Amino acid sequence: MSKKITYIVLLFFAGFMSIKSYAQQDAQYSQFMFNRLSYNPAFAGSSEKICATLLYRNQWNQFGGGNVVSDLGSVGRGGSPTTFLGNIHAPIGKFGIGANFNNDQLGFSKIVTANVALSYKFNLSNGGVLATGVGVGFVQEGIDGSKLKAIDQGDPKIPQGNITSMGLDLNFGLYYTQPQISIFNNFYAGVSSSHLNAPKLLIQDNAGRGFTSQYVRHYYFITGADYDLNSAFTINPNIMVKTDGVKTTTDLNATLIWNQNIRGGLSYRTFNDLIILAGYEFPFGLNVGYSYDLTMGKILNYSTGTHEIMLRYCFGVKFTPKEPKIPIPRLTPRFL
Repeated sequence: MSKKITYIVLLFFAGFMSIKSYAQQDAQYSQFMFNRLSYNPAFAGSSEKICATLLYRNQWNQFGGGNVVSDLGSVGRGGSPTTFLGNIHAPIGKFGIGANFNNDQLGFSKIVTANVALSYKFNLSNGGVLATGVGVGFVQEGIDGSKLKAIDQGDPKIPQGNITSMGLDLNFGLYYTQPQISIFNNFYAGVSSSHLNAPKLLIQDNAGRGFTSQYVRHYYFITGADYDLNSAFTINPNIMVKTDGVKTTTDLNATLIWNQNIRGGLSYRTFNDLIILAGYEFPFGLNVGYSYDLTMGKILNYSTGTHEIMLRYCFGVKFTPKEPKIPIPRLTPRFL
């Protein structure tokens, strides 16, 4: 059984890596190691506790915003891209259940995705656990056409007012964990795909002005582990590869953890992004993280960088069994 599952993982990964790629539609996160559920539904229930995560990302701070004066008059430029994410997941025996919500604001357009995730775990003979998961939800995209200025009056691509469209969204993933592999502890690896059904949204106003938004499948590979330097310091490397069949990006991360709660790290993202990470995990289960992306390209002249704040809280639920009721003897006339 374990060999067959291993072959499935290898075939999925081989197919994923053979894809070449063009333009990614899914939101991007620098603290991906604390946000695996948004990429892979099989991650649901991977912890023995209930875990909830909130994340806010302000990309290219100070980019855009305000108005620009041109021949069309004063035209709003829209603010820098911002993303808000929230998710929660919990184990239920061999099953796991979770929920995701993502709000991605891009100028005058907005993309909202929401889904529920269900996973099932297989215990392997080598001590590892392989989970398979599916995600079912929706993707909604909209644009505020009232804030757009058309060069040609009556342009059929410029809608009037604030319009939205919604479609079914399906995801799939495999997620593998093993307590120890060679010198590494807490090893994990996952492959997944979002937008499996490639939803197509027709975003139009009542007059038929608008456009079609075609979502393509996104593929993810993520892995990481812990290496204990000594009793006080641990190195935690993490890797994420993501592609949509046109453009492929890779995040390489190394985090140093002191005393199991204070951490600091660096990441490099292809296309010249350098990322600084810091965080602290409180004894009662609250994990706080911050990352700063320094984009090394020309956009550095127009932005002060990207800020990302993460909060995660994990807690256990204990069910105290009811004590059996002690029978109370009762006297009746029949037994006197």
